Amino acid sequence: AIVDADVMTPLLASIQQVGALLSTGEDTKDETVELACILLDLLWELCESSVAAVERFNAAGPAFPTSLAQLVCPPLSTAAPSVAASAAQCLHVLSEDNPQTGEIFKANPAALAAIHGVIADPSTPHLVSSLCAGTILNLGPEFRPADLPASLHRIFSAAMSQDHMEGLPQALSQVHAAAT
Repeated sequence: AIVDADVMTPLLASIQQVGALLSTGEDTKDETVELACILLDLLWELCESSVAAVERFNAAGPAFPTSLAQLVCPPLSTAAPSVAASAAQCLHVLSEDNPQTGEIFKANPAALAAIHGVIADPSTPHLVSSLCAGTILNLGPEFRPADLPASLHRIFSAAMSQDHMEGLPQALSQVHAAAT
């Protein structure tokens, strides 16, 4: 119902405006970062649950994946990793069972190259590189760079070698503090 009420047009326009502010890496104020995360999370949640939302995204054309790809790349992935993670989640969700995303990336090789760069860069946050790798896998074999197996090994080895229980108490206290 919300997609039928045309929430997608202002949502996509707002993401592009906020993304343009953030993509330079200069405006990483807490308010701008929080707004970007909210908008990007809303986009992927709508697209996850609505074919009409995916169709509206596809209709936005090849410029929009470029905007998302810019948000997962440095300097933003370093300055505002939460935005990079939300943008990577959008790309991952939108590439899932959506062949038109592949066509959009074919029309925009710069966006595809940016995602390949994120996967290949060992300094990219693990969540962002994992989601970008999933995006490339979703797009299909023709989009996979030759070094993808080595990158996947590095990404998943690093993720598996961390003690995730070590940071759990701090994460829970942050969630609790945010909820109160």
